Amino acid sequence: MRIPADLRRRGSPSGLARVATRTAIELISLNRRSPRALRAVGVGVFLMLVVAGSALGSSSQIVLGKANLLPNGRGWGTAHPRLIDNGGDPNGKAWDLQWTGWGSPVAQAHGLTWIFRPNGGYFGEPGAIQLRASKIGRCTSNGPRAYTQLEAREALRPGGRLSKWFVWGGWKSTCAAP
Repeated sequence: MRIPADLRRRGSPSGLARVATRTAIELISLNRRSPRALRAVGVGVFLMLVVAGSALGSSSQIVLGKANLLPNGRGWGTAHPRLIDNGGDPNGKAWDLQWTGWGSPVAQAHGLTWIFRPNGGYFGEPGAIQLRASKIGRCTSNGPRAYTQLEAREALRPGGRLSKWFVWGGWKSTCAAP
């Protein structure tokens, strides 16, 4: 069976679905003519889908920024991290992160962070933070696909309303620390 070029593109789940549908139609018609040929084609299609599915799974994993972004940082360069930490200021750490939409153009998370007091220092208990990861690209030419922008908004005080969205750390990209 000849597979059109648009269906052979790597990372095209809808293309795989169309190939599987076309193959199923051909298998039904082949079954009428030759059960032995049907088994041979069925095994071949199964193997093709297994290989294509594993290739899609490995290539579609998206991470948050660049691994080893900061000397003491944590969570960078990983998929849906439960914790991110810039490795310094307590306000540069967010934990208990629960992500939704990971792999879509915009992923969001909510969790906890330390919040600055208006007159200096930090509140004695953490407050809520929301994160928004976007701009899927690559931090290095051969690196994994990554969210290259991270925005946040955090509670103004523990239990309080959330601030306006701001770029995490003031960074232009999660691929290079300032």
